[in-house]
Parts: sequence; structure tokens; C-alpha cells
Amino acid sequence: MDTAFLYRRFEAAARDRPHQPAAVTADGEEITYRRLRLLVDELTRTIEASRQPAHDCLVVEAGRSARHLAAMLAGWRVGLAYVPLRAHEPPGRRREILDQLAGRAVLVGAAGAGAVGGAPRGPRLAWAPGEAAYVVFTSGSTGAPKGVALPTSALANRVDWSQRQYPLRPADRILQHTAPTFDFSIWEAAASLTHGATLLLVPDEPYTDIEEAVEFGIAHRATVAHFVPSVLATVHAAGLLASWPSLRLLYAGGEQLTGALAARVRASTPAMLVNQYGPAETCVDSTHHPVTGVTDAAAVPIGRPIDNTECRIVEDELLIAGAGLALGYLAPDHPATARFTTLPDSPLRWFRTGDMVTVDAEGNLVFRGRTDDQVKIGGVRVELAQIEALATGHAGVRVAIAVVDEDGGHAIDLLVEARTPDLDPAGLRAHLADHLEGPAMPRRIHVVPTIPRLASGKIDRMRARLAMRRKAAQ
Repeated sequence: MDTAFLYRRFEAAARDRPHQPAAVTADGEEITYRRLRLLVDELTRTIEASRQPAHDCLVVEAGRSARHLAAMLAGWRVGLAYVPLRAHEPPGRRREILDQLAGRAVLVGAAGAGAVGGAPRGPRLAWAPGEAAYVVFTSGSTGAPKGVALPTSALANRVDWSQRQYPLRPADRILQHTAPTFDFSIWEAAASLTHGATLLLVPDEPYTDIEEAVEFGIAHRATVAHFVPSVLATVHAAGLLASWPSLRLLYAGGEQLTGALAARVRASTPAMLVNQYGPAETCVDSTHHPVTGVTDAAAVPIGRPIDNTECRIVEDELLIAGAGLALGYLAPDHPATARFTTLPDSPLRWFRTGDMVTVDAEGNLVFRGRTDDQVKIGGVRVELAQIEALATGHAGVRVAIAVVDEDGGHAIDLLVEARTPDLDPAGLRAHLADHLEGPAMPRRIHVVPTIPRLASGKIDRMRARLAMRRKAAQ
């Protein structure tokens, strides 16, 4: 299966419903399927003019727009893997991503297109033409983002399963407010545009007011939406769910959904609430749980596997195999590649998620925590080791410790051992801002002469956390 398969599905939807809105822009303009198809034709010619034989990826950096959607579809039409970039990517992170794509990608921006320059470095993951549907970049413990490539068959499986389980109808309107680099937005676009539904493109990212985004959805009669639980809590607290009569399907994912929040949400809207789970390496979501009853449990189950997916628990850790598994990381020699593994009694390739789970009395998987220092804040996967590595890359920093704050777990604090007494926290913050933003950017930076250590010389993280707490209280 190649990416042209996805494009042909869009083409069929455009042929069947040429005057149906494929998207509604932030200013309320309706982009019909016919108009979007014409834009795809135009961008196909633009891409082919810049494409070279070695190119197998298409970077799209066009904001949340009809042009962005058309570029994604045009790339699939000619067999290129879609690589979304945010319109306001931190400069350092953008450079690191494009360096990994040097010599293998075309870039479509808001106004033009061209080849991504530079020379390839190190071993690179290869695939057959059209085999990879998209590449997303996640945080990496080395300090650099790591690209993970997902096959077309994985995205098709995810779209087809959701259409069987929670079908989209042509009358549906999907509120698209998440960043294009968040893989759920790729499912939103692929599922909507291949089934004749309409995408509501909220004002261009980055936006800071989720209430404004939801009000846009309410005004344009959104029927389907997805929120990470911490954002869903904000939407509920603002009373917006009760003011959203068109909403019929509400997805939650990216963070742990508590029973208390689920109960409040279900009391505010008749929309079906579905809790979903899945790392980027397994194509958007691997498990699902429709919340059909009010529960007092601390955590709503992440549920059962989607179609063509297998889950196993090995030493408390969740392993996933099946149709959704990634082809691998763009850099095959990345240390995280070891998380793709095999089991003695299975012919399948498995991914070690690093998530600890249990099984409840009904046979549903329940998330219980991490086996490492990876965290999720606002639905964004954050590697604490990445923040530490970037901080120690500053000339004035000897050691850095990143921890999740203890006031709700919604921010990062950074404790720094300076090389010199004149380390400027503002300068360090500017250094970090070249690579990080949003949830990954430390809220507070505490500079100390020395960070506590154990007798072995290793950092004493428990005492370091206490030192940070004392600093915060000053």
C-alpha cells in the first residue's frame, strides 16, 4: 500500500461532493472539495518542479490552512511522506529537523517551495516509494528531536478502524485546533478528507486561548473534537461544553483522564466521550475506551486494542505490535531504536512503550505511570533528559536537573549547577528557547553553586528535588 491510496480516497470524496466544504478557515471562508482538489493539482506541479530522485519526504510549513492540507495531499499523490512543521517552530529545533531531512525532502512554505539543502549525515532509514505516510518528530533524550516514520498501511488501518468504530459522516465538522505536528491532527485530516467531512481550521497556531478556539468551533457547529485532559478540564470549567449543542463525539488522549473529570464532562454534554492511548511510534492511537458510565476511579482505563493491534504486558510494561507499528526512526542508530524488539514466542515486531499498565476486572488496560523520566504535559511528550542535555550545552552550565513541578504536574522546573558565579538565568532561558517551547520550556530556572550528589558521585535526585522546592519557596 502506498500513499497514492490515501490520495485516491480524497479524490473520490471530492468527485462525490465537489461543493461540500472540505475546510472552513479561521475567517469563516469555506474551501470546497473541488477548490481544494484544484489547489492540490497546483501544488503537485510545484512539488514536482523542486523534487529530486532522492527525495522521499515533503516538509509542509504553511500554518493551519487550505494550502497546508493541499500540500499534504499532493505529497501523498506523488509518493512523499508528509512531515508537518509548525509555523512558529523554535529556530534551533527547526534547524535540527531540517538537518535530519537534508537531501531527502522538498519543503512547501506559506508562499513557495524548494528542496531542503545540505548533505545527508550518518545512516538513514529507507523505505519503498510511497511506503511511509508521514514522519513526526518527538523529543529525544540526546537533546535533538527524533523523527519517526509511520507506514501508509498504519494510517489506513487507523482511519478504517475509527470509521468502523466511531464513523464520520459527511455532515460532520471536525474542530482542528491541535498543532500539525501532533499526530492526532494527521488522523483528523486524513479521516475527514477521505470521507467527505469538513475540517474547521482554528486561528493559526500558536494560539494561547483555548476558549477562543472552542468558541470558533461552537460558532461553526463542530460535531467532533479532541482535547488532552488538562485542556478538556479548562474547556469544562469555562462552561463551554454545556454551550456546544452540535458536539456528538469527544475524544480525550495524550494524558491520563481521571474519573472525576470524565464524570464532570459527561454531566455537561450528551456527546460520546472516548479515552484513547498510543505513542507516536504506533500511529496515533493503539487502544480506546468509550466512557459509558460515571466512575470514581482515579484513572479512566485506556481500554482495549484497536483492530489489527496486539498488546502485551511484560514486567509491568506495555508492549504493542501490529499494523500501527512505525517503520522506525529516521536515524536507525538512535539509542531509542532498541525499543523496537522481538519476543521469544511471537513472530511479530514489538514496541516497548515505557508505560506501566495493569488490567482491570473488565479486561481493560489501565495506565499506571512510566518506567523512565519521560512525561506528558498538555499532551506533549517531554523528555526531561532532553531539557537537561540542552541546558548543559550552555557554556555556563555544568549540571542540570529537570523535574515536573509538584503543583499539579503542569510545568517543568530546572535546577542548574553553574560553572561560574555569574551565570545569567535569562541568557540560559534564551539558549533553551532556541530549541524548546510550550510545555517543554522550564517555568522556573534555579541556579545553585553545587547540585547534591551521592557518595558514588552520581546526582542525588531526591535531594536535588528538595533543594528546588526550597528555592521555589524563597
